[in-house]
Amino acid sequence: MRAANSIAVCLVALASSSLVPLALSAPTVGFQETWNNGLLNGWTGGFELEYTNPGSGGVGGSGYLRVNAPPPPKNVGTRSNGAEYFGSWSRPGITSVRMSLSDLGTSDAFLLHLSVGSNASLFQHNVGFVPPVSGWAEYVVDLTQPGDFTQIITPPGGATLAQALDTVQVVLIRHDLAPYVMSPNTAFGDFGVDNLQLVGSGVSVDPVRRPPTTNRPVELAPPAPNPARGRVTLHFTSPVTADVTIRIVDAAGRLVRRELIRGASGSRQWVWDGRDDHGTRAPAGVYRAIAASPMGGMSRSFVRID
Repeated sequence: MRAANSIAVCLVALASSSLVPLALSAPTVGFQETWNNGLLNGWTGGFELEYTNPGSGGVGGSGYLRVNAPPPPKNVGTRSNGAEYFGSWSRPGITSVRMSLSDLGTSDAFLLHLSVGSNASLFQHNVGFVPPVSGWAEYVVDLTQPGDFTQIITPPGGATLAQALDTVQVVLIRHDLAPYVMSPNTAFGDFGVDNLQLVGSGVSVDPVRRPPTTNRPVELAPPAPNPARGRVTLHFTSPVTADVTIRIVDAAGRLVRRELIRGASGSRQWVWDGRDDHGTRAPAGVYRAIAASPMGGMSRSFVRID
């Protein structure tokens, strides 16, 4: 089913007053979106994209949100129009968002980010989530770390993440590459979202809602140092024994360096010497480090200076 409205995932249309809810609901800790009813539950996006709920599959086997971006490449993502997300996240003590993601055999590799805020002040989580292909992995967005977010829509006079979380009107999941601005990078393919939950401090996730079929993705720590003149150290953790591929790509998404670490398990590190696969020194600019296994992974950006 093709989405009926024409909300641009590139966020240009977010200023439309018709997108602002007439009355703000009160989000609650523990609210969970499972898509087990065969519906979209208010999640839509760009008019060139297709949004469906297969009614089966996903984490729990009873449905999920499928986002399809057919060729050619375009802005890819989805946003919620559900009142369950609109209002203050600070007052009830929502400190993180958990969600399960899947790369449904895409032509382009997705780096998915969560954005939250309003039409006037929107913050995007800097960590890009790399879903496993044809599998599901759970990812967590920590809302208590403002340094992990980039403000992609700034109001006159500025605003903080804490202020944005007090008046949430926009919850958005989209593909994007660093540097992060209002209009994201393009791609095409399919990804799935399931089991999205608003979590509070000290609130555990119901283990019944996390079946053993969910993958455990590679976790990547912030590259250090950042910015860097020479070597960059990448610390990553593979929860299960798996081959981990590390890729360094530039701001245009071009591959600069690739390293395969076989049988990685637990905490590991890899040092990039600042050179590409041919031994040539990489120029100054914005880069992304991607660490992923077949179970999924993460992406983080950093800056290289002369």
